[in-house]
Amino acid sequence: MAVSRLSQQSLQNAFPKGNTVWDGTTATASMDSLGSAYISSATNSITFSSIPQTYQHLVVRGVYVGTSVNDDVRVQFNSITTNAYSIHGLYGIGNASTPNTTYGFTQSFMYLTTNAGDTNNPASSVCEVLDYTNTNKYKVIRAISGFDRNGSGGQIQFYSGSYQQTTAVSIIKIYAATGNLGVGTRYSLYGVK
Repeated sequence: MAVSRLSQQSLQNAFPKGNTVWDGTTATASMDSLGSAYISSATNSITFSSIPQTYQHLVVRGVYVGTSVNDDVRVQFNSITTNAYSIHGLYGIGNASTPNTTYGFTQSFMYLTTNAGDTNNPASSVCEVLDYTNTNKYKVIRAISGFDRNGSGGQIQFYSGSYQQTTAVSIIKIYAATGNLGVGTRYSLYGVK
């Protein structure tokens, strides 16, 4: 059996070159950092504004350290605080109890995480904002979050939400429902090509 050696040139020639097909050598970034906020003094909210409109999707990643037990972290777009959102959620998974569900229409927010984030047990979350520049449809988010209270309970949470406006998202506000975002909280925003 003959074995032939493949060269980089022969591999490249096997792949058509173009914007949507990998050419065999070029590595392009698919996710760019757009900003990060670290909380060094407790505050109720952080805001990412002037978000570039040049990406397909956005991703928010964060670690939440709360100033009170069982607080919620919520998100709003474009400074809209009225009933322009819907929410759906499944949470409580992982603490040996029956999972809980939540839903609501005409809400004033969407969830990133709930019942979480005291000073000793931070909560982490990843939230995708899909098609945030598309002005022909409502914007949808999906969030995965979780926390563990060092043996005294913990949760895995899945949330989705809808921002029922067709305007592009240019501002994202993240805030604590009743307390504050405590010292050590960090949220970062990424653009996905």
